[in-house]
Amino acid sequence: MDISLVVIFVLFMTIFSFYLGSYESKRIYAKRTGKFKVRKKPIVVYAEITDSDCYIETLEGRMKADKGDYVITGVNGERYPVKPDVFKQTYEII
Repeated sequence: MDISLVVIFVLFMTIFSFYLGSYESKRIYAKRTGKFKVRKKPIVVYAEITDSDCYIETLEGRMKADKGDYVITGVNGERYPVKPDVFKQTYEII
């Protein structure tokens, strides 16, 4: 086998393997299959525990937060209530 063909083949496989792991290739695969796994980006938000029942304004409208619920303030200032069991599964106090 000619050495130039080997070099071309190795280069092709290297580029192809990088493409398979790229965001774009994963997005194309997701469009084709319609189903894929995702993970939230690790961002820091602020939380407070309510000491009484209250209503808060959210992007979806007015929502009730029961005593002991967490109220999360997101990166853009949006607020939303989260039940304690859901909070413990999805958030970590830092």
